[in-house]
Amino acid sequence: METLLPHEYPRPDFRRSPFQLLNGTYQFAFDDDEVGLSEAWYGNKQLEQSIQVPYCYQSPASTVGDTSYHPVVWYKRLFTVDAALRGGKLLLHFGAVDYQATVWVNGKLAGTHTGGYTPFSFEISAYLVSGKEQDLTVRVEDRFDPAQVRGKQYWKTYNEMCWYQASTGIWQSVWLEKVGESWIKALRCTPDIDTHTAAIAYQIEGRSDQPYKLKLVLSYENLARDPSSYSMDPSYKPSAAPRVASEVTVAVLGNEGSVTVPVPPIDNIKNTHFWTAETPNLIGVHAILSSAEVLLDAVDTYFGMRKIEIQGNEILLNHQNLRQILVLDQGYWEESYLTPPSSEALKRDIELAKRFGFNGARKHQKIEDPHFYYWADVLGFLVWGELPSTYQFSERSQEAMLRDLRQFILRDYNHPCIITWVPLNESWGVRDIVSSAAQQHFARTLYFLVRSMDSTRLVVTNDGWEQVNETDFYGIHDYTPVQAMLNPAYFVSQEAILGTSAQKKRCMIDHLKPQDKPLLVTEYGGIAFDDGSSSSWGYFGKVGDEEAFLARFKDITQAFLGLGYVRGICYTQLTDVFQEKNGLLDMKRVPKVAPEQIAAIIRGGKAQDIKPNLVL
Repeated sequence: METLLPHEYPRPDFRRSPFQLLNGTYQFAFDDDEVGLSEAWYGNKQLEQSIQVPYCYQSPASTVGDTSYHPVVWYKRLFTVDAALRGGKLLLHFGAVDYQATVWVNGKLAGTHTGGYTPFSFEISAYLVSGKEQDLTVRVEDRFDPAQVRGKQYWKTYNEMCWYQASTGIWQSVWLEKVGESWIKALRCTPDIDTHTAAIAYQIEGRSDQPYKLKLVLSYENLARDPSSYSMDPSYKPSAAPRVASEVTVAVLGNEGSVTVPVPPIDNIKNTHFWTAETPNLIGVHAILSSAEVLLDAVDTYFGMRKIEIQGNEILLNHQNLRQILVLDQGYWEESYLTPPSSEALKRDIELAKRFGFNGARKHQKIEDPHFYYWADVLGFLVWGELPSTYQFSERSQEAMLRDLRQFILRDYNHPCIITWVPLNESWGVRDIVSSAAQQHFARTLYFLVRSMDSTRLVVTNDGWEQVNETDFYGIHDYTPVQAMLNPAYFVSQEAILGTSAQKKRCMIDHLKPQDKPLLVTEYGGIAFDDGSSSSWGYFGKVGDEEAFLARFKDITQAFLGLGYVRGICYTQLTDVFQEKNGLLDMKRVPKVAPEQIAAIIRGGKAQDIKPNLVL
C-alpha cells in the first residue's frame, strides 16, 4: 500500500519543485522502558523491527499491526539526497506525527514538535554529511492522555462506543525540499469578491536584514472544467497556459507583509471566476522570491474567490442563499486508520458523497490530509474544519487546543472549500460548560481566536448543544429516529427548539436566550443495518434491510428539511468506522444503498422512483 505515488506532492496547496519523498520502509522499535534517550538510539543503533511510513504502528498497513499500548516509539532510516536538491538549504517536512516528535539528522538534534495533527519542518543542511548516506531518526511519545488533542483516538487499548484505537507516530508523508538562503514560509490569500481583489499576506524565513523582491502572478486556473487533467506533479505543465489575472512585484523589507492584488472579472456579465460548489473555479498564485536578481525560492498555491456570510438567519455564499446538505465524514480506513490509502481514495470519497446528493462534509474530529481539502477545492465540495477534541479541562488541554487550532487555520487558510470552523463538539473537553464560568469563557476565547485569525469563514463554537452566544450560527444534534417522535411543541419554531434540549442536553447555556442566527441540524440519522453482531451499533437500533433503511432515511431527512427555519442538515455518516456500522458506505467504501436513491430523497422525491445503479 502506497499513500502517494512518487510524483504526487504531499501538500498540493503549497508546492515546490523539486522535492523528494521519504516515505517507505523505516527501522522501528518500541521503547517501553524509555531507555532510548539515555542509550542514544539517535546514534548508530540499529532498530530491530521495520515499519511502513506513513502508517501508525497499530494499523495493518504499517506491517506492525500491534494494537497494544506503547507510549514511546523510534524510527530510523538512511537516505541519499537527490542530486536535484543539492546546493542550497534543505527543508525536512513532516505532514503529521502523533504526538510529540523529536528529530535527529546524523545524530544531531534537528528539532521537536508537539501536536498530532499539524505539520512541521526543519532546515537540516547544517547536519548533512558529504559523500555518505544521511541518517534520519525520529522519537515519538504518545500517551493515553486526555489533555492531548485526540479526536476519536481512544485512551484505552480497545474500541468502544464511538471511539477508536489511537494512531501513534508518523501518519502523514515525510519529504525534502530545496530552497535558497531565504525562502517563502507562507502565503495566505484573502479574497474580496465585492472589490474583485485579494489580499496576499506573505512570510519570509531567513535573513531579515536584506531586501527581497517577491513577484506574484495570479491566473485563472478554471480547474473545474476538467479536474482529472490537473496533476499532483509540481513540474506538470498544462497544455494551454492559464490566463493571467494580475501580476505584481513587491519590495520586501523584513520577514512579512501584505499586498492587495486585483482579480478582475473574466467577462462583464457573470462572475465566472467565483468559487462555488457548482463552479469551483480557482485562482492560481505563482510566487517567486529573489535577492539581487538571484532566485531564492518559488512556490505555487491557489485560492478561491468566494464569500461566506450571514444575514439575519440566512447563510450566504457569494450573496446567494446557501442550503447545506452535509454528511459526517470521520476519515478512517480499515487497513490504514487515519492515513488515507492514496490521494485518489480521498477524491473518490468526495465523488461518492456528491453522488449521494451531499454538497459538503463535516470532517469530524480530524484535521485531514491536505489532499482531501485539495480535491474538495477542485471538485466543488463544502467542508467544515473541526478541531479534534481533548477530554479534560485543564491548563494543558487549553494550551494544546489553542496551539493546534491556530496551526490548523494557518495551514489550511487558502482552501476555499472550508467555510466553517468548529472549535468544540458536544462539549467534549468542556463537559461542565453549563455550570462552569471558566469553561464558558474558554469557549468564547476559542471563538474570538478564530475570528482574530480568519474573518472570511463562519464559526460554530460548540456544535451540538450547550452553546454560548459567541457563535455565528447554531448547530444541534438530534438522532430522533422517525418524524412521529419529533415533539411538535419542540420543533414548532427555532426559538422553541433552542429553548429546550437535544439528546437530553440543553441547546443553550441555561441562562442564555437564543439570538437571531441561522440554525442547522448538524448530526442526525446514524442508521445501521443489522449485521448480526452484538458489538456493532447505530443510533436507535438497526434496520433489517434496504427498504427499511430508505423508509427511515426518507422519513427523518424530509422532516428536518421541511422545517422552514432549518438552514442545513448533516447526516451521520458517510462510512462505517470499525464497530460503528451506520455509514452509507462500509469501511471498504462499498455502498449499502444506491447513491441515486439517497439523492432522490434529499431532493424531495421517492427512492423507488430512481433505478438503482451501484456500478461505481
